[in-house]
Parts: sequence; C-alpha cells; structure tokens
Amino acid sequence: MLRQRIFGICCGYGDTNDTARIGHDPMHKLLLDRDPLTGDDPTHGRQQFALFNGHYDSWCYLPMLAFVSFNDETDQHLLAAVLRHGTCHPKVGTVALLKRLIPALGEAFPFAVIRVRLDGGFACPEVLDYLDDELVEYLVGSRRPRSPPCGCVC
Repeated sequence: MLRQRIFGICCGYGDTNDTARIGHDPMHKLLLDRDPLTGDDPTHGRQQFALFNGHYDSWCYLPMLAFVSFNDETDQHLLAAVLRHGTCHPKVGTVALLKRLIPALGEAFPFAVIRVRLDGGFACPEVLDYLDDELVEYLVGSRRPRSPPCGCVC
C-alpha cells in the first residue's frame, strides 16, 4: 500500500481517491510487481494472519483504515490503520478504534462536528450503539439493490 501511494503521488495522483482507478492501470500494476493483465495481489508464503477470504476469493489481510477530512475539503488524511486477518468481520476492533479516535478528535477540535462514514459491513449494533451513545453523526453506505431479472420495478 505504501508503494502504491508513493507511485501514485509521483504520477500526479495527490489523493487516495484515485486508488481504485489507478489500481487497474497496467503500468501501476507493473510498478507494484503485479501481473499487468490479471493483477491478482494475494499475500504470498505463510504470512501470519493472511487467511483465505471467500468474498475476495484470495488469501489476504483486511486492513481497517480511518481518514479525516475538514469541512468541505475533498482531501482525506490517513488517521489510523489497523492490519487485521483475512477472515475478520468488519466490526472486529471498530469500537475500540472509535473509542480512541473520537475523544482525541473532540479534544483537538472542540467545536468540530464529528461525522463518521461507514461501509455497510460496519453497520452492526455494537458500532451503531456506540456512535449513538457518543452523539456522533454517522452515515452508513450500503449496496444498491439489484434490479429484478425481469427488468420491472417490483
């Protein structure tokens, strides 16, 4: 991830919002020692906590990343990164991380409104209850429902 970020900056991609797009770029795949056509990026060897994840159909880690942005800025700054094993449920470690980050942000920026954005996998009672108890605004992203095969609106 560090090499991807460094090469992205060198090629003029100043923020991490372009990661998904440049992840498909054959030249970036070569820079990161990945196959330019298939681009599979599994963990190699017997690395501790690299476990098979059926969703990704690969041996992997599932990192949890926290970013911060200010006001209406589009830039996001990495605030925390936790490397978790490949079969980890999204909620594992989330409340513990939030318990460290939210008070620290509140102390550093006492007049700021703290808003947490979560992927849908993090929307479990433990995480949402903690955010409600802390009176923190939050948004949860969810997948768009699939259209029925018949094409009608049911």
